[in-house]
Amino acid sequence: MSLNLSTAPAPAGVPVVALTVADVLRLGQRLPSTPQVFNRIGRLLSDPNSNLDEIVKLVKLDATLALRVLQLSNAAYYGFKQRCGSLDEAINRLGFREVYRQVGVIAAQQLFCGELAVHKVSGQLAWENSISCALAMEWLAKYRHSDDANAYAIGLLRPVGKIVLNRVLIERPTVWCVYPGESAEPAVHVWERRMFGLSAPEVAAILMENWKFPQGMCDAVRHHLEPAQAPGAPVEAYLLNLAGWVAAQLGKGLPGEAGCWQLTPGKLQRTGLTEDVLRECVHHTQMAFDQTKSKLR
Repeated sequence: MSLNLSTAPAPAGVPVVALTVADVLRLGQRLPSTPQVFNRIGRLLSDPNSNLDEIVKLVKLDATLALRVLQLSNAAYYGFKQRCGSLDEAINRLGFREVYRQVGVIAAQQLFCGELAVHKVSGQLAWENSISCALAMEWLAKYRHSDDANAYAIGLLRPVGKIVLNRVLIERPTVWCVYPGESAEPAVHVWERRMFGLSAPEVAAILMENWKFPQGMCDAVRHHLEPAQAPGAPVEAYLLNLAGWVAAQLGKGLPGEAGCWQLTPGKLQRTGLTEDVLRECVHHTQMAFDQTKSKLR
């Protein structure tokens, strides 16, 4: 499989790099396996018949992940007096839901471990954006009495498509498509479509579908930048858009997305939220983000 890459200027309306679904999946195979494990753990959590042994088997599929779960179970943040050397005990100590959340944090660390050159974004900022959106989504879901585990995963995987677009440059550095910034291109997803034929949210949704995430979660990521422009977009797309606003309020927004985060009456009406609730979400997300970083020390 080869990408349709060219160093010559593309004709008007033709992407510089015409990514196909097959290209996205091939590039996605080089990503860490943790996001797929993360989804499978999420499915076990939603199954009342699942047990500790099944979750342990899943965590063991990724040696790095297993080591980090053990480290977390011995972290000073949790205050356990006895050190733990067993993965079974580590997961039992932390609890299934906390393991799920922390596997998500680890997945994001693995995914955003280097600079995203295409977008001129550091790996640290991409990770902070991912975690902030996940925590905001989780809080908003709890506020609305909906599935907070799925909401957390939607927020976490929101920027993952940018990694695939970055890998195009890694594979073919002669094709230099670098986002020129908001002053030249206010909407990064519009620029991405013109350069690659697909936007980063569309790429992320393709990967999530391949990783067997529920279709509603995939559609939430696919449409979240402009949910009102997508007839039938799930409410989670609107919530993810508002979570993006929360992340931006915390100084963790990504270039070229600021114009997507306006708090319009339509978004508030669709989600049943108010500006006051969202400002409360900003406060709680900041606290949860600080706690997440403390757990990793």
